[in-house]
Amino acid sequence: MDQLNQYYIILGLQPGASLAEIKQAYRELARHWHPDRFPDDPQRQAKGQEKLKKINEAYQNLKSYTPVLPQPEVDQDVDATTYYQWGMELAKDCQYQQAIDYFSKAIWLDFDLVKAYKYRGLAYSQLGEYRYAIADFNQAASLYWQYQDLRDYQDVLFCISKLQNVVLQPLQQNWRCVHTLKGHTYFVYAVAISPDRETVVSGSTDGTIKLWDVQTGKEQRTLKGHAGRFGYVQSIAISPDGKMLVSGGNDKTIKLWQLSTGKERRTLTGHSGLFAGIKSVTISPDGKLIASGSDDKTIKLWSLAKGRELRTFKGHTAGVNGVAISPDGKIIASGSTDKTIKLWQVGKARELHTLIGHHDTVNGVAFSSDGQIIASGSADGTIKLWQLSSGRILRTLKGHHDTVNGVAFSPDGQILASGSADKTIKLWQVRKGRKLRTLKGHAAAVHAVAISLDGQILVSGSADKTIKMWRCD
Repeated sequence: MDQLNQYYIILGLQPGASLAEIKQAYRELARHWHPDRFPDDPQRQAKGQEKLKKINEAYQNLKSYTPVLPQPEVDQDVDATTYYQWGMELAKDCQYQQAIDYFSKAIWLDFDLVKAYKYRGLAYSQLGEYRYAIADFNQAASLYWQYQDLRDYQDVLFCISKLQNVVLQPLQQNWRCVHTLKGHTYFVYAVAISPDRETVVSGSTDGTIKLWDVQTGKEQRTLKGHAGRFGYVQSIAISPDGKMLVSGGNDKTIKLWQLSTGKERRTLTGHSGLFAGIKSVTISPDGKLIASGSDDKTIKLWSLAKGRELRTFKGHTAGVNGVAISPDGKIIASGSTDKTIKLWQVGKARELHTLIGHHDTVNGVAFSSDGQIIASGSADGTIKLWQLSSGRILRTLKGHHDTVNGVAFSPDGQILASGSADKTIKLWQVRKGRKLRTLKGHAAAVHAVAISLDGQILVSGSADKTIKMWRCD
């Protein structure tokens, strides 16, 4: 049974996936990893051959073993969309089993009807059939990614993450370091994980950006472009569609790179002054806007597509160290050396609120996935959780013994990760403010943390010149 479970994992499914789902997953993965896609890249070609071998083995074993749901009886005069609509009406009346029957008929008639997978998954979850629900959500996520429907893709990943907390081992348990990535020659100040969970990106004060393979931990390429002795990279962000990488340097510039090729596409300039290094960059959930925070005390908003500066937010009395955009794209949060967090209206560059409570520099800020909570990490050694609607402090998390440099929420918003100058990463339960676990391994300050969209990978960057990749088993 353990081997069968491993086959499900290889295909990105959960036990209980139907034969149609197994076939669909196999087709997509085989197409994605086929060696012919990489004729000019021997390293990726070899990796593709290895992946394809495992995918074929998993498919051959599961297609004959999986207990398949019987073919539903369908009326050939009724199309897939009508069955789906009937299912939705039943689901609204809490008749979940009957709704599942109709969603199944819709899927049988149209294997690519993504919304039928999504809502059948929700119906299964209402009945406590969590493994079937996760299988449906995985299929929906695959189709949403294929269609580049990023908002629904993230919604489905959120559902998967919540159910995995019920079915699988909780996020706070069984974290282990699976790779230590070495290659930078100085402090690692920034880390990010691509939406497809295949690439880790790191930025360093050695002036370079490195791309790493999640599975092998091997370096894929090094990007150079930030200039001179002040060219070190302090912040990076990846667009929601996984195509673009944005970096902020101490050379006062923001650079846009094509993630798949590593080619520099554009340089944005506008922050100015003797001290105007870019301390933080972030990208809006719709992938259209870039926000940057600088030592020049301002936040700037840019068009990602055109590279044009749209507006400037002024109000902080010291450098801006962290910026984040709310999930609905309407609010920017900024953390500053002036010890405050400010909230800004994106559309009008208007300051909405100033959050006061930290006793020292605010280094990092993050929004929860529902946009209701803001987390801030400070040089006072604490993390504060703020209610967006009221601006009040919900709780203060204490446990680090030095500056908190970075914070990141899990996709479901239940867990917060923090990285500190005390060389540790801590995981916190957001609802109760309870410390869940401390991850140790770095030999110097942890400057940055990031969590993958599926909540299963955590990455940390440190002054010990390494990046560590932690996986939840």
